[in-house]
Amino acid sequence: PVQLSNKPAWGASISPDGKLIACILSDEGQTDKIGILPFEGGEFVKTLDRVSGGGSLVWRPDGSAITYLGYSSGSTNIVSQPLDGGPVKPLTNFKSDMGYRISNFAWTRDGKQLIYSRGPFTVDILLIKDFR
Repeated sequence: PVQLSNKPAWGASISPDGKLIACILSDEGQTDKIGILPFEGGEFVKTLDRVSGGGSLVWRPDGSAITYLGYSSGSTNIVSQPLDGGPVKPLTNFKSDMGYRISNFAWTRDGKQLIYSRGPFTVDILLIKDFR
């Protein structure tokens, strides 16, 4: 293994041309920044603000933006963060999760379509006693 950065980060995604890595910076527990660094490692060449979100970062196939799941107003949508620092653009427009959530997504190779899975989201907690 080779350490690429001296800053805490996770969710790394390699750009389509293989020259850059996007990751979520998690300095002091904050995860509201996207860091872009060279594939070889070193200093971050760019830092972008990230709207409240979760999940993995996914590069647009043309390398112009980073996409991820953004949460706002009770709904989960796929958003696009341009590398040039422009405003975040929603790519889907769900008004409410209502028990449904996007769990994963991917771009088609030509970058013209998004494929996503969206369905019921439940969390079950079980208490097992006297287990041997």
